[in-house]
Amino acid sequence: MAAPGLKNQGSTRGPVAAGNCAPCHGGAYVAINAQAKTATHIPTTQSCDTCHSTVAWKPTSYSHQGVVAGTCASCHNGSAALGKMATHLPTSASCDVCHTNYNAFAPAKMNHAGSTGPVATGNCSTCHTGAYLALNAQIKPATHVSTTAQCDTCHKSTVSWATATYTHDASAIGQCSTCHNGMTALGKPTTHIPTSAQCSTCHNNYNTFRPATMSHAGTTGPVAVGNCSTCHNGSYIAVNALSRPATHIPTTSQCDSCHTRGYAAWSPSVMNHAGLAGQCSTCHSGAYVAQNAQTKTPTHISTAAQCDTCHSSTVSWATATFNHAIATPTVSGRCSTCHNGTNALGKPSVHIPTTAQCDTCHKNYTAFAPATMSHSGTTGPVATGNCASCHNGAYVAVNAQVKNATHIPTTQSCDACHTTTAWKPTSFAHTGVVAGSCATCHNSVNASGKSTPHIPTTQSCDSCHRTGLAWLPLKTPYSHAGVPTTGCSNCHSSAYPNIDVKPASHLPTTAACESCHHSFSNWLPTTYNHAGVVTGTCQTCHGGSYANIMAKPSNHIPTTTPAGMPGNECSKCHSSTTSFGVEKMNHGSMQTSCITCHDSSATYLGSMEKVARTSNHHGVDARNKDCSSSGCHKPLGSKGSTYIKWN
Repeated sequence: MAAPGLKNQGSTRGPVAAGNCAPCHGGAYVAINAQAKTATHIPTTQSCDTCHSTVAWKPTSYSHQGVVAGTCASCHNGSAALGKMATHLPTSASCDVCHTNYNAFAPAKMNHAGSTGPVATGNCSTCHTGAYLALNAQIKPATHVSTTAQCDTCHKSTVSWATATYTHDASAIGQCSTCHNGMTALGKPTTHIPTSAQCSTCHNNYNTFRPATMSHAGTTGPVAVGNCSTCHNGSYIAVNALSRPATHIPTTSQCDSCHTRGYAAWSPSVMNHAGLAGQCSTCHSGAYVAQNAQTKTPTHISTAAQCDTCHSSTVSWATATFNHAIATPTVSGRCSTCHNGTNALGKPSVHIPTTAQCDTCHKNYTAFAPATMSHSGTTGPVATGNCASCHNGAYVAVNAQVKNATHIPTTQSCDACHTTTAWKPTSFAHTGVVAGSCATCHNSVNASGKSTPHIPTTQSCDSCHRTGLAWLPLKTPYSHAGVPTTGCSNCHSSAYPNIDVKPASHLPTTAACESCHHSFSNWLPTTYNHAGVVTGTCQTCHGGSYANIMAKPSNHIPTTTPAGMPGNECSKCHSSTTSFGVEKMNHGSMQTSCITCHDSSATYLGSMEKVARTSNHHGVDARNKDCSSSGCHKPLGSKGSTYIKWN
């Protein structure tokens, strides 16, 4: 401004020209009101008119041109120039770090970068405490996640809160709902699958909710095992909770009944057939082949039965056992309908030739073996008399046996002798067998030969045995043709069973059978040959001990009484071995008791003379006396001689 008393020079040149204030306002002319910078004036070397007008010192506009950056505090210290107000946020940074407008402090842009002191990284709470809201140092809202961490732990931008990325440390795992409740932090959207599990169970990326991997393991609530339909019902397809496609097999079972191999993929899965017995055709109808619900092949046996009637395994078709009793009740006699080599297993190439139905022989529906060949009622190559069609050696592997090496030589059909049930017992048809040729077969190799012990003979079997029936009984009578007339004991001994030998009751003798027995057809009648018998031993046999051997009859004259008789020995009186006729009576030393035999009342056998002692010529005295003591009848000759006359 102009000094008092001086003319206003206006735009004069000279020391008061623009930018030349200092010549006057340097302090030399204060007395004449050429004021100089006060002691509190901001330090500057600029000309006064850089900031001040020539009309008044105030208002003024300080030109910060040329001010060294970062030296704001040189002036803005509350003395030289306006300093930080009491409500200013605490900082040691220079004013121009945030206040970039030299005309006004506002607007100012907070500069967090590169700063030191209380605004340094990790020291957010110095300002963002709520004390400096007026200066836009915002604080956590009421809905902010609960944390004591510094702001820049999550909020990496100093321009916007919105770009914050929350750092979830290990302590946050399983605590998601503490913040993610829709108020403090983003919660589950309305389209979220229903679950009470913590977010971190599936959302493993803390920077974004996607991608997420659904974790079914260990969860409780609606995502528990057996509760798949809570989510997989079509309502949550947008969040990848797939539902059954239109081509899915019809079922009301929960997904995890079959999809058990991890929750990461539907495939592979194992169909759970539990509780589905008898409902096979619901899926195995051909409509769900794409889902591996296979259907009957073109070569499958014709049946309307459910699959599990035969296929008892739900893992493999191959283990099927056809249930003939249930699947096809009328299967009997119709085997070839299926067992034709196309629909079901047919006869193998080594099968015996037959047109009969399988169940004629194969009675076991579980396995073809064992089988019992049924020859009865069949027609064709297995008919009667046609055994060789099978029993020819070509079918030994299927038990159609052939004649062994030791079989009797014959061209007859097997059933001529053998039954169709078993080879043994058999009855050989000997029709047409040449008589006397038995040994051709009965040689103990081809057929049974003579047993041991057999009686020694070279004759043909049919000489004695009846042909074709049984060995015993023999022909009647036994043919002794060619047998020597001597030597019976060669056979009739205990060495040969079924051959007659002397019975225990046979009279004792060492003579050969043929000595007495003269017939080969019967032992009796016989003529006893006494040759060699010791004289005086008749009683050994004729004593009544042996059947069919004559003994003394009951009316034989007494031989031992009275005293003096010759005794029991037959030969005393009977001198012939062919007849018992008495040639002479041997009275021995008997002198008395004549009347025992010679009395007319005696009943003993013999031709002795008998008299009645009542005759006139026998006196009274004589009647009571024995003949020999009567005084009339006396024996002739010496004592002991035979009596031949009465006198």
